[in-house]
Amino acid sequence: MVLSPGNALVGLDTDERNRRDSGIRPLYAFIRESVENGVPLLGINAGNEALNCAYKIPIDKVPEGYKGKHGIDLTGVNDSIADGIDRITVELNNEFAVLSRESTPPGKVTHLVDHMGHPLISRVESKAPVYGMQFNIQPGTEKVFENFFKLASQYLKTG
Repeated sequence: MVLSPGNALVGLDTDERNRRDSGIRPLYAFIRESVENGVPLLGINAGNEALNCAYKIPIDKVPEGYKGKHGIDLTGVNDSIADGIDRITVELNNEFAVLSRESTPPGKVTHLVDHMGHPLISRVESKAPVYGMQFNIQPGTEKVFENFFKLASQYLKTG
């Protein structure tokens, strides 16, 4: 399953966040239930934010300099999502992103790749492959997405 719910999570004002969160809580429950039931899941951009928010990891406004084109080193990422990839280039245009893992309580989410304190690639502990990417498919990132679909396909064949 690919999850990309648009900008449903955006907003820093507490009242606005509470209104939006109350409207989107069923999505969070659906995400957690899907993960528990072993559904391969990929959250793209706002889908990554929803995936993290489902596990109580908040989003926040990105810092100055976050947006733009960035080369991201994946050589130290010890996860199948990064197989065969040393570096990717991403174009980030987000106003909001997931907060760093260090600022959140322990849970099921591991942030594999960070950029300026905001995770770009997250993994959720599950028997199925469950990942979030804070970027869309774009030239230079295809292999990351190919790796996810390969992992999901293998999992669905072997269960």
